[in-house]
Amino acid sequence: MMSKQETILLGFFLALLFLCVAMGGFLLFRQWSSLDSSIDYSNTLVAILTQESAKDDVATRVALELAKLTPQPVQGGETPVLVEETREPTLIVSPLEGYQRYLTQQGDTLKAIEKRFQTQKEKIISYSTYQEEGILPIGTLLWIPENNVSPDSMIRLLPDSAIVNGPLDAGFDLAGFVNGADGFLKGYQEEVRGEWMTGVEIVERVSLEHSISPKLLLTVLEFQSGWVLSNDSRMQYDDFPIGYGLDCCKGLYEELYIVARQLGLGYYGWRDGSAITVKFSNGEILALDPTLNAGTAALAKLMSTLYTPETWQVVMSEESGITVLYRQMYGNLWLDIEQLPPLLPDELMQPEMELPFLRGEDYHLTSGPHKAWGIGSPWAAIDFAPADMIKGCTVSPYWVTASANGMVVRAENGVVVIDLDQDGFEQTGWVLFYLHVSSKDRVSVGTVVEVDDKIGHASCEGGHATGSHVHLARKYNGEWVLADEPLPMILSGWIVHADRGEYGGYLQKENQFIFAYPYSIADSLVER
Repeated sequence: MMSKQETILLGFFLALLFLCVAMGGFLLFRQWSSLDSSIDYSNTLVAILTQESAKDDVATRVALELAKLTPQPVQGGETPVLVEETREPTLIVSPLEGYQRYLTQQGDTLKAIEKRFQTQKEKIISYSTYQEEGILPIGTLLWIPENNVSPDSMIRLLPDSAIVNGPLDAGFDLAGFVNGADGFLKGYQEEVRGEWMTGVEIVERVSLEHSISPKLLLTVLEFQSGWVLSNDSRMQYDDFPIGYGLDCCKGLYEELYIVARQLGLGYYGWRDGSAITVKFSNGEILALDPTLNAGTAALAKLMSTLYTPETWQVVMSEESGITVLYRQMYGNLWLDIEQLPPLLPDELMQPEMELPFLRGEDYHLTSGPHKAWGIGSPWAAIDFAPADMIKGCTVSPYWVTASANGMVVRAENGVVVIDLDQDGFEQTGWVLFYLHVSSKDRVSVGTVVEVDDKIGHASCEGGHATGSHVHLARKYNGEWVLADEPLPMILSGWIVHADRGEYGGYLQKENQFIFAYPYSIADSLVER
């Protein structure tokens, strides 16, 4: 039995122990309650405790930053969904000294990002998994080294979908819109290469040939001259409704042709990173914000060919520029694109395709990757010439064939277009574009074709050519798809590669190679 003195000492010890435990709990509670509740600390406690010792370790600092990016549940427990494009800026102040944070956009490739941010891929930090040679997944988080280039900050004015003749333009009633506007364009006519065409027909042709949105072409025309929504008798004397004023290029068709080319140069140049600046007529060069999207870069390129640097700032303004007119004519396009998938999904795969000629009728690979439709289009096409020993521009007896199943949606002026999803729209899904197909025995619009079905003969029809051949390109959702990386054309197992500049290149199947030569030689012969 404990003495009275021992009992007092034990009670004092227990009270002291209780007080220590209470004090420790109180301090722990205060420290824990001060932490940011939006962060999941359960997986990062060790990293937080070692943060001070990791100040100079970039990889560890990236890991610490990633802990702050744990997705939070939204109302209703739904998972946030990534959409094609967003107006929100993607360049955010980074906690990594000397680095800026960038979220990839639809169509981004590592090669293009290197060029736009003027860095090397080895210096880009990311904890995401992706294919270096492919299209990067939308929303991939990258830490990119800052450089000494300080371009003017810009917001995204137009989504990519507003530039190409794609899903947003499928079913657009061009004639109905122009006639309803009741402007000068409604009654306009012009002779184009020996053929009289209406204003609507001119806009439609330029739009189809270059795969540029007819809505955007109308917006530019209205912004520059008022031809779409207004009608003034003085407009009939205007040979330059866009304002280029070149003696070689009078009339609506020629001026819209230039517009389409400039938009294409800006759009596809931004896609591959070859056009990251705009140059004005006075020689001044402006570096574009590397976080912009291809659609805004295309508009910036076009307007730099029409305005001085000072006026360009005004027409590229969200408050007073051309996009104000665009919204007045068609509404807020940023809301529309939320209902659509990306133009170029990162998981996009080419469907199976065959060489565009019959077995037994061999062709030569005469051109590797080159422009799909002249200046402003990317290197999306390759050329095959029939090995029939007939020289010049004589229509070949050899057939051109369908490389995939589909529906013919265009057949004119040497062009045949096959819509692979057979929805009747050239603006959606995969499309095969053939050029220089003779009118002799040419397939007609509406015909459903299968692989190897005959669609016509190789010739020189439809464009400049020195000998009969067929020019083959692909589009997806209205956007020309490069014949080489990031999504190379594959025909009967032969993979297309670019080499030695435009028109150079080769086909590869395992360890077999066929090289492109402008003159038909043994090394360029392709047999099926």
